[in-house]
Amino acid sequence: MKKILLTGGTGFLGKNILKELENSTYKEKLQIESIRLLVRNPAKAKDIKSELYDLEILEGDIIDPIAVRKAVAGVDAVIHVASKYSLKGKMEEFMSANVDGTRNIIEALKPGTVFILTSSTAVYGYNANKGKPFNEDFEPKNPFGNYQKSKKMQEDLARQLCKEKGIVFVAIRPPMILGPGDEPAKTLMKGLEEGRVILLRGGKGTIPVVHPRDAARAHLLALEKASELNGESFHLASFHVRFKDYADAFSKELGLKPVKKKAPYSLVYSLAWFLEILPKEHDISRFTVKFLGSNTKLDVSKITEKLDFKPEYSLEQTVKETADWYKSLK
Repeated sequence: MKKILLTGGTGFLGKNILKELENSTYKEKLQIESIRLLVRNPAKAKDIKSELYDLEILEGDIIDPIAVRKAVAGVDAVIHVASKYSLKGKMEEFMSANVDGTRNIIEALKPGTVFILTSSTAVYGYNANKGKPFNEDFEPKNPFGNYQKSKKMQEDLARQLCKEKGIVFVAIRPPMILGPGDEPAKTLMKGLEEGRVILLRGGKGTIPVVHPRDAARAHLLALEKASELNGESFHLASFHVRFKDYADAFSKELGLKPVKKKAPYSLVYSLAWFLEILPKEHDISRFTVKFLGSNTKLDVSKITEKLDFKPEYSLEQTVKETADWYKSLK
């Protein structure tokens, strides 16, 4: 493939995909000559450079069919990362960005084009399989909240449309992405410093986490082998960690004492429900309470076997990099 389109290239994951692409191995394996970015705000892309590829930056939004048709013209593959994520928001806003925007892209593509979608483990909801490892075929999928519901609808739509149009489709389902530049991690560390972090269900629940460079590499491995994997979806994780161990790892990097505060899950959930009624967005929501009280273990054997994916980042390294970034902001 000679030309690829990347959406969301100025975002957290998109920037890391661009960094990963600067490894000359991908240029050789994928025969990429140029990369096109579709961005809503060109000012955010002014510092993006490439030493290996011709880089083209187009201003536009995926919800604009005309801008999308211009963006996909002549491309051999699309890595679709752009997505609306928020703890609260109207369903129509998530539908517009995550579902309708995805439809616009696929409908503008020619048969045979490769389409790599950044999906999410959010499609399962919380506590899937009650803490036991589960694979990509797990049912039922019970997404919670407008963001999760829209991501499931996005992936379902993309798979169906790509099949109808003869487009090669692969979905990557990252869990929580953690690394330098992660805004939710900044919120957590600020909360730790202010003594506001509490443990739900004793902090014993397990969460899957992926470093952004590991997530980026998974997308590019999928791009490399897409023709063999048409219609497939993949879990990935750099590691799994109990929430208490996760919070304490950050506390250690910040020179703080381990988290000991606990609160009943039902009480915090009720508080979150009340806060969601208020117009101002708060750090706590039913979404975050369900996440922090969940117990999720992904079976990642499929991506290991079919994409030869091996995570390169540990909990300690990921937390240190993220904490160092946070401290550099002060």
